[in-house]
Amino acid sequence: MIYYKSPHEIEVISVGGRILTRISREIMAMIEPGISTKDIEERARNLFKKTR
Repeated sequence: MIYYKSPHEIEVISVGGRILTRISREIMAMIEPGISTKDIEERARNLFKKTR
């Protein structure tokens, strides 16, 4: 069965995509040899918390 999204649902998905794009770009910019995955995860968590 096909379920169509309402305009509101589409907007929510779109906003989420923009947030994810911004966070992903910041994380990718900080990746370099020697940085730990823990540091990357902490930064991602902090960026996510700011968007709430």
